Amino acid sequence: MHSAATNRKPKGHSNIPDAGSGFGSTKSAADAPLIRAFCECVGAWSIRGALTLAVVSALVLIVMAGRPAQAQTETVLYNFTGGSDGYDIASSLTPDGAGNFYGTAVAGGLGEGYSGYGTVFELSPNGNGSWTETTLYSFCSAPNCTDGAYPDFSHLIFDAAGNLYGTAYSGGANGYGVVFELSPVGTSWTETVLYSFAGGADGEHPFSGLIMDGAGNLSA
Repeated sequence: MHSAATNRKPKGHSNIPDAGSGFGSTKSAADAPLIRAFCECVGAWSIRGALTLAVVSALVLIVMAGRPAQAQTETVLYNFTGGSDGYDIASSLTPDGAGNFYGTAVAGGLGEGYSGYGTVFELSPNGNGSWTETTLYSFCSAPNCTDGAYPDFSHLIFDAAGNLYGTAYSGGANGYGVVFELSPVGTSWTETVLYSFAGGADGEHPFSGLIMDGAGNLSA
């Protein structure tokens, strides 16, 4: 928005005498009223422009102050029970584009041990306003947890074929964690350990999700 002073000039004085090198020197008496009128006119337009800007700014503040705050409503999609569905949800959810969400639980599931070693789960809308949780995989389902355990903060990602990728903090061939892939096979999912950390120069206990580049390489 332009103020009243923007791109607007006083009328009647388009040819202002050039002060040049004589600026500050004594001029003829005939020039004095012209210069004084010009200065007064410019000053008036400057004041009017400042007043216009102040009024517009005040109106914007009034409008913003008058807007009601938008209320936010929370809806619980699913309450974990701490059993075979898992518990301790430390990762974010990954959408599949069809309205379903995928995530990991640090503990619980059907793996070995008293409390389980974590799960990969799916949340799907069931059509009646609620959601259904499906455990896709329970870690430590293999002997000695060679398939991984405790997918802590493991944010899942999809590839173009619909496979899921993530990390597990512990387990694997060396006990230092794994990078895993879950592939849909019919109505179930199959887990493949892509890498078991050795605890040396390659690191240990991955504590994050993965990213995939355009060539299909994974990194954390």
